[in-house]
Amino acid sequence: TSVTIIATQEANERIRTEHIISELSASAISFPATGGTSTITAKYSGIDYFTSGSSYATVTGNANISINSVTGFTLSGKIVTAANNTTTSSRSVIVTATYPGYPQVTKTLTLTQSAGAKIYEN
Repeated sequence: TSVTIIATQEANERIRTEHIISELSASAISFPATGGTSTITAKYSGIDYFTSGSSYATVTGNANISINSVTGFTLSGKIVTAANNTTTSSRSVIVTATYPGYPQVTKTLTLTQSAGAKIYEN
């Protein structure tokens, strides 16, 4: 007597890909009143999920970087520059990293600058 055993396995199919901002950091998160610069690092990752329950990162890249419009801060490429703060109030700028595809995914980081000094004359 012989026995035949047939084994089958379902295909491990990708269910979805989820994009995340995997890194958003700054070389400096606070500036003195005199100003300075900070280099921003912003990266995204794509994670594939499968019917088997497994997942792994499939794509990585540089996220787009932007800042909100605030007096005293500028962005050039990946460098945020804080100008001399001559006011007596501290100020801050929000750096946003955005995944450059669909759906849009963002993450934010806040940089702050100290207030300038008030000088009193006699």
